[in-house]
Amino acid sequence: MFLLSHELRNPVTGQCNIAEYKTDIEKMPADKGTPVYLGDQNYEISTLEKDFPKAALRFETLYPLAQSPLWIKEGNSLHVYFQEKGNKVSALFTIKGNMIYAITDLNAAAIPEKIKQAIKQDYFTCAVFSAKQIKAGINTAYQVILDNCTEYISIQTDEEEIVGIETIQKYRYPLVNIPFNIPRPELKA
Repeated sequence: MFLLSHELRNPVTGQCNIAEYKTDIEKMPADKGTPVYLGDQNYEISTLEKDFPKAALRFETLYPLAQSPLWIKEGNSLHVYFQEKGNKVSALFTIKGNMIYAITDLNAAAIPEKIKQAIKQDYFTCAVFSAKQIKAGINTAYQVILDNCTEYISIQTDEEEIVGIETIQKYRYPLVNIPFNIPRPELKA
């Protein structure tokens, strides 16, 4: 659940004045630009390029191939969800345009070759179940969940070393007696 921006709350009572805010927003002329929505509300509060030009420029610089961005403002932060090269990405920017982090869901083919080779060497019985790339500042790390017949193995890597985080045993259902003589409905000719 998203929180409402502090700008909508009466500082004395703490009550949210959303009706008045919606009325002001509805009076704004429609602008050609990327809409920014408020928290989990269903209405546009501003335009990215007009109201947050630094964030728009930084986003365009970092992700020139981004498709279908959805911007949501929470307090002094801007969350954006989009697709890039077929991968889902979520990122957090400040309203001044600094990227705090970005998390990209990767398919097995998008994992860097150096990491694939290390996984093959250290976890040769496993296949990639899921992978994420996490960027924060100048640092980039990968979280990969591997799958074999008996367990899931969660690892983290920064292209230099692989660290095992967690191993989860797969649950095996006990065999139960399933009757094979279940009556079938009769077919009428």
